[in-house]
Amino acid sequence: QVIGPIEIGEKAKVGAGAVVVADVPSDVTVVGIPAKIVRVHGQKDEPMIHEVEEKREYYLDKLEHAREASHHSSSL
Repeated sequence: QVIGPIEIGEKAKVGAGAVVVADVPSDVTVVGIPAKIVRVHGQKDEPMIHEVEEKREYYLDKLEHAREASHHSSSL
C-alpha cells in the first residue's frame, strides 16, 4: 500500500504487504510497516543481514524482559 504522493525509484522493489509512507530510492528493496530499506541492489547482503539479526535479538530480549516483568507483577 502506498500512502500519499510517493515516488518509487527505478528498479525499486516493494515487498508484499509493505506500507510505503515515504519516497523509495532507485535500486533498493523495501519491506514492512512502515516500509524500510532492507537491501541495496548491487551490494552484498551480509551487512544488512547482520543488522537485521542484531535488531531481532534486541527485540526478542526486550520481549523476554517484558514477559518476566509481567509475570512478576501478576504474582504479587
